[in-house]
Amino acid sequence: MPDFNGKDSERNQVHFVETELDLGITFAESALVSFSAGDLDKAKQSARYAKTARRAAKRFSAKLEVRGKEREVIAMKLGKLTHLVEKLSAIK
Repeated sequence: MPDFNGKDSERNQVHFVETELDLGITFAESALVSFSAGDLDKAKQSARYAKTARRAAKRFSAKLEVRGKEREVIAMKLGKLTHLVEKLSAIK
């Protein structure tokens, strides 16, 4: 039986945050490629999705009680996504 208040729950939360970060990075990269290709509508949509994923990841990662390698991975991905989102400011 799953432990909904313990390690299973925490593992699911970590997985959610990592998935949001991966999706955010993918959408941010897609937005930059679309913008470079001149597809402004697709770039704007992908940029919105990237920013939404970043907000969700930041909100939920602040509540996580993980340390070590998992925390490092989350911090690295969040840093990468933040850098990409900053680049998206050119898309208006």
